[in-house]
Amino acid sequence: MSEPFAGPRRSWAWERWLPLAGVAAVVLWVAGFIVQGESPDPFEASAREWVTYVGDNDGQILASRVLTLLGVLLFIWFLGTLRTALRAAEGEPAPWAAIAFGSGIALAVLLFAATTPLLAAAATSGAVDAGAAQALAVSEVGFFFAAEVAAASLLIATGLLALRTLVLPVWLGWASLVIALLLLIVDTPIGFIAFLLGFELWVIVVSVVLLLRRREAAPAAG
Repeated sequence: MSEPFAGPRRSWAWERWLPLAGVAAVVLWVAGFIVQGESPDPFEASAREWVTYVGDNDGQILASRVLTLLGVLLFIWFLGTLRTALRAAEGEPAPWAAIAFGSGIALAVLLFAATTPLLAAAATSGAVDAGAAQALAVSEVGFFFAAEVAAASLLIATGLLALRTLVLPVWLGWASLVIALLLLIVDTPIGFIAFLLGFELWVIVVSVVLLLRRREAAPAAG
């Protein structure tokens, strides 16, 4: 019995550029970081300083968080292209590709969670008291630490597959494992820098590599 709706698959021309969603995600994250500017330390500043900061900078905070959320959306699109490449290279049942994709989705969820508390405070700055504003800022930091661990899991799974299948260059596989180890040093400047610089640079490099390999495979398939 033939399956319904079976037929030739169609693809859109812009899909060839889908791997670059990772580059676009990082651009939006950096833009969001720049737009927000300097903020008080949630663990050292007083609650009054925090509610004053939110009230005086609510527009910047809103713009920053919207840019970050759009970046997370594009990061999920990047994960889709990465999962496809990893699964094809590993073969079924593809456990490491599943671990990488699941870790990436967990990371995206944690980034959503880390972005929304201060966004809510800025959107209702007139109705949030000092203690609540500071508590929301502290909760963002907690979600950020969890995001570092999820990012490490994504990089470990991807790095191991790169070394085993050469789906990505070997040097990139080793770099993935090194950055993952640094990410696991949470609640330290090392983990923070590894996330803001190492992980974002990793996303850019993997995006470009996936794009180039997809373009190389296209003539061969044709």
